[in-house]
Amino acid sequence: MRRFITKHMATIAILLASALPLQALDCLPDPDPACVFQMALLQADAEPKPAALVLGYLTVAYLQKDSGAGDAQFTMTVLGSKLQHRNLTPEGMNEALGYGMFGYALSESWAQNDLDARLWVAGATEILLPTLIQTRSDESRPDSDAITEAEEAAMHARVDAAAPDPLAKYARLTAAGIAANNRNFSLLGLGTRLSDLQANELEYLVGKFAFRAAEQVVAAWPEQADRAAGYSALALHLARAGEIGRAVAILSERPELRNLNDLSGRSFKDMAETWARAGNGDKAQALMAHTGPVYSDYLPKFAAIAAAVAGDFDGAANMLQAIEDAEDRRYATSQTMEAYLTSGQTGTADFVAALPPDLRPSAILGIGIYQARTGDLVGALATHNQLRAMAATDLPLDLRAQIAPLLAAMGQGDEAVMMARELGVAWITAEVARQIK
Repeated sequence: MRRFITKHMATIAILLASALPLQALDCLPDPDPACVFQMALLQADAEPKPAALVLGYLTVAYLQKDSGAGDAQFTMTVLGSKLQHRNLTPEGMNEALGYGMFGYALSESWAQNDLDARLWVAGATEILLPTLIQTRSDESRPDSDAITEAEEAAMHARVDAAAPDPLAKYARLTAAGIAANNRNFSLLGLGTRLSDLQANELEYLVGKFAFRAAEQVVAAWPEQADRAAGYSALALHLARAGEIGRAVAILSERPELRNLNDLSGRSFKDMAETWARAGNGDKAQALMAHTGPVYSDYLPKFAAIAAAVAGDFDGAANMLQAIEDAEDRRYATSQTMEAYLTSGQTGTADFVAALPPDLRPSAILGIGIYQARTGDLVGALATHNQLRAMAATDLPLDLRAQIAPLLAAMGQGDEAVMMARELGVAWITAEVARQIK
């Protein structure tokens, strides 16, 4: 590793000094991933908050590894140097790394057990090691479940061999040669006794929409409590992918989910959301009664989703307005609209009209998020223009984060990079780099 750092010392020095102004890095026309990843790093460098710096660099490193484009180890090396350069206290360092990881929804299992990630960290700087390789917070997990290199390789071989399910909602992406993915699925905080190997394998399979393979994996786990945790998580992510019937079948048919003593609060929450997305508010509410206060804030949103899917738009609007925090209320509104469409419902005008005026832009954002997720670029662009006409220009009501990577994936790299440069947000630019053909 010392030779690695020596080899790249000149480049590290340039990056530390941020000598290259962002506007000088054009990457156009015909952008390539390496240049756009570099643009993302420069955008991260410009962030005043250390957590945003970490988020940008971790995103680039993760997507470099995921796409095979760029040197993720080098990116992590520079991140360690950047953090040292900012003269943070140890507490500030831990806080920046924690918020950065959480912001990108990087799972606890990835941080602890991805062997490449551990090598980046250990080789780049010892400062990152205590935070990324954290002590398990769940004492019910086995103490001897660290993943060996052989287990890691075997698990990835199984995941690579698993075929994604053909999902009708993602036909546009399939037709364009784009793999639908649910990369941000994470078992972080699942609150069960799953081993790291079990959690990783399920996470990777669900991430590539290989639901059939995931169900087979969970069925083979020897412990009933583990299977219960796996099935509840799997059902939720089937529902989030629009496979409502399959999700409900798991909840209704799996005997492991009938013994409430085998279920964690997280499993109850996941099952409640699944029933909400199926339009059954009564079952969702009954399950939420078992979650305890840590998940109580989810209840109004789940009730709103269930009401909307069932066609009770006034009831959904009332539940959303019951959410006290304004930001949480807007976020829940967009999620409710996205869940409504994902469940297979059509027609949004009546739902939007039932909402108070201040929540309508958030509902329209949910429409655009659904359109982008399912590859409807024309629809997403139209919705984006509708939001702009409503003067909803703040980032939480901005669809460019979803549209820019989709533009890149569909071969419109120049337009994608221009949009990412306009936004100036490192993690969005990194997503664009990963998708460039």
